[in-house]
Amino acid sequence: MTAPLPVILASTSPYRRALLERIGLPHTAHAPQFDESDAEGRDAKSCALAFAEGKARSIADKYPGTLIIGSDQTLSLRGETFRKPRDKAEQLSQLSRLAGSKHELHAGVVLLDTRGDRIAREVATVELTMRPLETAALEKYLALDHPDGCVGGYTFERRGICLFGETVGADDSAVVGLPLMSLTRCFEALGFEIFDWLEPEPQSP
Repeated sequence: MTAPLPVILASTSPYRRALLERIGLPHTAHAPQFDESDAEGRDAKSCALAFAEGKARSIADKYPGTLIIGSDQTLSLRGETFRKPRDKAEQLSQLSRLAGSKHELHAGVVLLDTRGDRIAREVATVELTMRPLETAALEKYLALDHPDGCVGGYTFERRGICLFGETVGADDSAVVGLPLMSLTRCFEALGFEIFDWLEPEPQSP
């Protein structure tokens, strides 16, 4: 059997890395060289996909003969697309607008086979309902979690989960930032079986 291709994650997010470690997928992380500031009028889903692909392609020349994973998140509230807040004030502003409302978090993922520039893409969407919190509570949350660079101004995988009353979606890993069910289907779309890459859990002595 041919050894699986090396996997590169176009991200240094500790949360995305932890998701790949959760399923036992060996990988190397590399920060993408991609400007995320230009959404070019795209809607939230297409923006998440475009940025995920941009991240993957930005390091493709550095890693020939590999599979590169790119992922990105956007958020939509009543049709408006949210991107990553630039500072603490924008974090609080985004949280204040989300409080007491339902919003959709979109996680785009791509898998790029650099050998022939083959690519698979998918978006996973989760609907979240934030509790109707006052500004004081939101400020306390920000002081606890410091969710810098996180769309919506929250980090769901930490204390941010306490902001919410309900979530609706098939894949909880999409909220964290790398939808594992979608990634599995991307492997399948390129003709791969992801289990060929996964390592077993260490056995207790």
